[in-house]
Amino acid sequence: MYETTYRKNQETGRYIIDIALDEYLDFFHEWDNTSFKRRDMHSELAEFLDMCSEDIPIKKDIEIHFCVGKQLQNPEEEKLIRQSYEHYYDFFGKVKEKKIRSNFQSSLALAVIGILLILINSVLVKDLPHELWYEVPLKGLYIGGYVFFWEALYNGYFGSKELMSRKKTLKRLKRATLHFKYDGC
Repeated sequence: MYETTYRKNQETGRYIIDIALDEYLDFFHEWDNTSFKRRDMHSELAEFLDMCSEDIPIKKDIEIHFCVGKQLQNPEEEKLIRQSYEHYYDFFGKVKEKKIRSNFQSSLALAVIGILLILINSVLVKDLPHELWYEVPLKGLYIGGYVFFWEALYNGYFGSKELMSRKKTLKRLKRATLHFKYDGC
């Protein structure tokens, strides 16, 4: 379906996302009062790019064509937009990387705790008499060890799967080439 929705650059093989801007300022978030060099990309534009990116398979590269309607070509403005675009996706890529790292660290800690509980159980079960007073806490250690270990596996694999997918999307969007068109839009 994406083949009919998005044009394909025959020279590069990348799929093209077309965006119409009335003026350069439409790229930036209107409530952001920082200097243009540090201004944030408009959140609705970022959301639109995410939706378009989801339509196109992750293995396919993309390029973004901005059709600027009401302004003459200004290389300085184009440079600021390119910088803002790159900073935006750099920042969110680093945030996702940090979340992934934190997720794996907590999974490792849970796995270590789970293995320790199971090992403590296996050592104590040999040395303690088989009475109810001892068996109930030992079973608790055993079950607790498996619960911790399962939680580690769940967080490490299933919890990180969505984060890794998002990170790939952000990398692809950051890799996208930006083009500006002024006539014939």
